[in-house]
Amino acid sequence: MCGPGSKICPPDRATELLEASIEPGDRVAIEGDNQKQADFLAAALAKADPARLHDLHMVESVVPSSQLKLSQ
Repeated sequence: MCGPGSKICPPDRATELLEASIEPGDRVAIEGDNQKQADFLAAALAKADPARLHDLHMVESVVPSSQLKLSQ
């Protein structure tokens, strides 16, 4: 998918990567270092084949990451 021995996935193959790494019924948290990354991941997930990815449990963070860093 990302090339032998590579940990980098081209953006145009993000949906394929998500379909290969997420199974029906999994818990999924769409997060990124910023909103642009989270939007990209959410869009890639939305393009996934519903026959392959279904019954997912979407987990949302309700505490801003800046607050999480303060409480550690």
